[in-house]
Amino acid sequence: MFRYKIFFIQSTFKWKLKILHVKFTYTILYVQDVTKIIHFYTTAFDFEKQFIATDNSYDEIVTSNTTLSFAAISLAKINLSDGFAGSSLIKKTFTIEIGFNIDNVDALIVSAANTGATLIKNKSKTLVPNSG
Repeated sequence: MFRYKIFFIQSTFKWKLKILHVKFTYTILYVQDVTKIIHFYTTAFDFEKQFIATDNSYDEIVTSNTTLSFAAISLAKINLSDGFAGSSLIKKTFTIEIGFNIDNVDALIVSAANTGATLIKNKSKTLVPNSG
């Protein structure tokens, strides 16, 4: 694991060594319906919204020290102009996992199911929201 990244910066013909602490701060997931997926995570997981775009094309929720962001597919088409593989529960071609530390897994499964999630693997208790 690397905690520091070293950069050499040229300033007035002298090289200075600068060490930066790198911290993971956010993830952006591109989804079909930003409003629906934000509703799921704020309701089922009790997360708070941090930022909401006026056109609902981009929203953020706070999950401790990391921001989980959701952006519309229309933004993916702009930001990822070389193309991308979209997520789909049907095609099974897209892979990503978001992990949370949870005190009461069974209560969270009930909350997520009541908010619209489908339990896809009972043994490991893996949930997939039905929106996005």
